[in-house]
Amino acid sequence: MKKLMPIILTLLVVANLNAQTVYRLDNTSSDMSVLGTSTLHDWESDVQEVSGSVSLTAEGNQLKELADLSITVIVKSIKSGKSGMDKNTYNALNEKEFPNITYELTSVENMTDKDVRTVGRLSISGTTNSKELISQYVINEASISFNGAITFNMTEFNIDPPTALMGTIKTGDEVTIEYDVIFSKN
Repeated sequence: MKKLMPIILTLLVVANLNAQTVYRLDNTSSDMSVLGTSTLHDWESDVQEVSGSVSLTAEGNQLKELADLSITVIVKSIKSGKSGMDKNTYNALNEKEFPNITYELTSVENMTDKDVRTVGRLSISGTTNSKELISQYVINEASISFNGAITFNMTEFNIDPPTALMGTIKTGDEVTIEYDVIFSKN
């Protein structure tokens, strides 16, 4: 048994070094915004409720492995500061039937010492499309942050860009979601 003890300890240390750690999205420290255009002016809405988790392996401040990344946005938490615009947003996103927007990781395409390129399933208003995200990341002792942006057309998700004043104001088809999300260790 005395000869086996060093081997067992070595295996435990190696297993712990390679074990993935689960992190939960910290809604209060994270920021997410939706930006777009219209025939009247550019617009921006802030996301107030976002949740999610990620499993990862890190060595120091370097990301080594990433898995099980999921993010959920509560549609009703998308706020522009203008109730009429918010109502049009919720109607366009069919919020009553599809109250959440989700992103689920399907693959990690590339990882460097400062960014990661992933592909995942983005689901909006009942339509799911594969989308690539390129995010910069920062790891510290208790958390990891990802920041970046993704741009797409609403019509890719079968969403008719909202209009106002009987169609005289039209929203542009293209939107950008900017994010700076922070995941904390459990």
